[in-house]
Amino acid sequence: MAAALPATVQAQTTDSPEEVPRWEGRGFAHVSVGVQPTGRTHVAAGSFDLYDEPATFEASVGTGAAAAVDLTGGIRLWENFAGMMSYTFYSDSAGAVVDARIPHPLFADMYATGSAEVGGLRHREQSVHLAVAYVLPLPALWDSRLMVFAGPSIIALSKGVVQDVTVQPGTQDVTGATTRNVSATTLGGHFGFDVQYPVTDRFGAGFLLRWSGGTADVPQVEGGKVKVGGLQVGVGIRYAF
Repeated sequence: MAAALPATVQAQTTDSPEEVPRWEGRGFAHVSVGVQPTGRTHVAAGSFDLYDEPATFEASVGTGAAAAVDLTGGIRLWENFAGMMSYTFYSDSAGAVVDARIPHPLFADMYATGSAEVGGLRHREQSVHLAVAYVLPLPALWDSRLMVFAGPSIIALSKGVVQDVTVQPGTQDVTGATTRNVSATTLGGHFGFDVQYPVTDRFGAGFLLRWSGGTADVPQVEGGKVKVGGLQVGVGIRYAF
């Protein structure tokens, strides 16, 4: 006689993967101030006719760390994704020593060297960044949020360059230099992140880190190219709605 034994069914439980916290906001607006620490050096060189011979000059102009301002706005597109647009402004001013090679007013191939100092050579960048952002709420970290973003950038450059040098008439004495502003616009790219800590339901504080880059055509500098953009670090006010 066969005995029917009850079958024991063991329920197996498996840990379901944790869901990514959902961002419930509709949009945001950010204001940040900080610094663009990237430093670069550009060499401007040129020539002009003097005493029926070519006179040449060269000036090395450096840009360094300077204040930067960022204004950002965005709106939720789908789930944790948002579309955002940012405007950044960076400006620095520097001086330069212009070295020149000046022909003799009477004798051919008899050059003399001279130099002059110029100041107020401004390097200014204005950028518009378009990006797709992913917003990740971090409830375990004081309800903060991490935003990661990337996209194209339009960077407009205005730069002061040395145009030529001035020479005392009838001599080889360099008395100064003239400058001019040149402009160029280029298409580049950017990526970065923003960490936001809420203070109230709407307002909070944030930390921004962005890298942007591009190359602008500037024929007045050596190589005809100027790199624009760089690392930007800032802190500021965050508003969510």
